[in-house]
Amino acid sequence: MSLEAYRGLHRHETTRRQRIFTRAERARLSTLENPLLYSNFVKKLEKLNPDIFDPDWIDRTLEPEEALLDLKRKHPELDIGLKEKEQIEGFREFLDEIGITNERLQNMIAMEDSPLSEDELNQLAYILQMRSEHAQKTDMALKAPLAKDVRTWIANPNRVDIKTVDQ
Repeated sequence: MSLEAYRGLHRHETTRRQRIFTRAERARLSTLENPLLYSNFVKKLEKLNPDIFDPDWIDRTLEPEEALLDLKRKHPELDIGLKEKEQIEGFREFLDEIGITNERLQNMIAMEDSPLSEDELNQLAYILQMRSEHAQKTDMALKAPLAKDVRTWIANPNRVDIKTVDQ
């Protein structure tokens, strides 16, 4: 087999493997069954709760935001890195007022390691409000790679998707 034929065959196999990736597998990768997500999740919680946290408490079938809320409900003494309830409600009201109404996006903003500045939040709200119907439909198709964080999406809303907004 020639080198060109091998490269063509390999390229076809790579494309074929990408097409076989099912919605169920994609959904599973967004949960804590994903080893990388789970590892980062555990590291964060162990850092916040070095003496009391037990990884066995985690329901790995949930997405990270849902798992945090589940842990807090079952273990109220656990520091999950979110602000207290009153602060969260006030923060949500503020985000609603500036135009960021998606609750999952609000959770993602609240969990950012370094808080978004007011200018970044205003920029995010502006981008969300200015998205055309076509852009929103394209986003819903999840054709672009997922952004690692909110700041990446703010910088490139037409090049990357943000999991909590574009699903």
